[in-house]
Amino acid sequence: MDEKREAQAGEEEAGAAGSGKRGEDAGRRNRNKTVLLAVGAAVLAVLIVGAFFALGYCVGGHSGQPERPALGGELREKVQGRLQARRENARGFVEDEGTDIFKGSVTSVEGSKVTVETPHGTETFVVGDATRYPGAGPGGEAGVENSGAAELTPGKNITAMVRKGADGSWEAQVVRVPGERGKR
Repeated sequence: MDEKREAQAGEEEAGAAGSGKRGEDAGRRNRNKTVLLAVGAAVLAVLIVGAFFALGYCVGGHSGQPERPALGGELREKVQGRLQARRENARGFVEDEGTDIFKGSVTSVEGSKVTVETPHGTETFVVGDATRYPGAGPGGEAGVENSGAAELTPGKNITAMVRKGADGSWEAQVVRVPGERGKR
């Protein structure tokens, strides 16, 4: 029996010597458990928040983007009002007796006579000192000699507001050459 006691005493001594190491290992394990629990709780929280966001997205139909005001309401009315005013202004000019608008490509220029190919056929008009050329440079400015006639070359697309003259020919009031300086 003495041998058993000695064996137990030896084990206890060995256990007492190693108990410091065991204590450190147990403390590390407790810290590791705490860290793992905290990380697990954070992951779980993120998953729950994500699930609620997805549910709200699907049920509510929202994209998560801030809503941009649609072209409606006050803005739409304002834009339509401006467009309507411009149409009425142009209509007032064209509805005068003997006025028209020619829009097309210049096919020839002979002196003051300009021929334009429009969707409705070929039209000819004359340009004069009173013709304005907005966007064609200094000739389009008030009080400056017209030099915009030089912009009228074959192949150029133009828009001309014309009136019937006393002799029955079309006289240009305004000739616009899109894509030139001063384009609005």
